[in-house]
Amino acid sequence: MVKGVLASQMLQGSILGAIFVSKAKIKQLNNKYRKTNKPTDVLAFPQELELWVRDTRVNIIGDVVICPDVACASANRIGNSLDREVSFLLVHGILHLCGYDHQTKAEEALMCAQQRRVMSIFDRKGSWINCIRSGVDGGS
Repeated sequence: MVKGVLASQMLQGSILGAIFVSKAKIKQLNNKYRKTNKPTDVLAFPQELELWVRDTRVNIIGDVVICPDVACASANRIGNSLDREVSFLLVHGILHLCGYDHQTKAEEALMCAQQRRVMSIFDRKGSWINCIRSGVDGGS
């Protein structure tokens, strides 16, 4: 899925970190970096780092941090499976790493259009099905 999102943004070959954390950890990160003292479902930490590994240029674009517990609560509230919700959050986070945001109505419209476009591809292929295993309350 990560490769598919990156390809949709013409960033084939780029690398990112996808990190799953507890509610306490995401709350701590949200407070530290966004000054919001509550848990959230996803955070994105963009960076631009270019490395050379064996004569190959590697572009690291950042990290996406997801809290499965918060994602599960959101999924239950809106009627999504946990698999689809986490997949959506991954897409959302990667788009942030690619420079998309939702601070203004115009930015939000552009980001939402990209999310819909990418998720429609994954929905057709069923790429997100069974991407999360049990161990999280409500997990599939």
